[in-house]
Amino acid sequence: MKPTHRRRIAPIAFGLILATGCAAPAAENGDTGAAVEPPTAEAAVSGDAGAEAAATDDAGAPAAPISADAPFEEGGDVMVPASQVAAAVDAGADIVFVDARPPLDFESGHVAGAISVPYFEAEKHLDRVPRDRWAVVYCECPHAEAQQVADALLAAGYTKVKVIDEGLGGWRDLGREIVKGTPES
Repeated sequence: MKPTHRRRIAPIAFGLILATGCAAPAAENGDTGAAVEPPTAEAAVSGDAGAEAAATDDAGAPAAPISADAPFEEGGDVMVPASQVAAAVDAGADIVFVDARPPLDFESGHVAGAISVPYFEAEKHLDRVPRDRWAVVYCECPHAEAQQVADALLAAGYTKVKVIDEGLGGWRDLGREIVKGTPES
């Protein structure tokens, strides 16, 4: 490789390191100047492939235990981590999953028991979503389509609405069940 190529690659590589947070300031890594590795998938998930990541608050401290009666806060930010949804399900929370993807995507794989409410015609399907349960909306992108359905639910007066921040992929990464079939099956 010619030296001119190396000069162009080095700034790009350095920019990628900074953008991904792989390098930390010296004060954060014991003044060694060494790069700090991001957490691995194994560190985020404890136990076997079906185990969930430990729930933490914004500061990284362990989050309060999930209550089946009040698994989420009403109002505020609708985004919620997949691990918190999994913990709510495990605690017995009354949740209905709402799949915001097109019907063919729903048929190819969805959360067990989910209701299909395609984002492009959400208003036509809102009556299928119970108002007395938490509606946890997801898509695959991870949340562009889900956000549209959540907005439609909120505009229609629903108050118990959350969106899985990482989408269906985040749910799948926790080892949670994905089933195939049509909405009627």
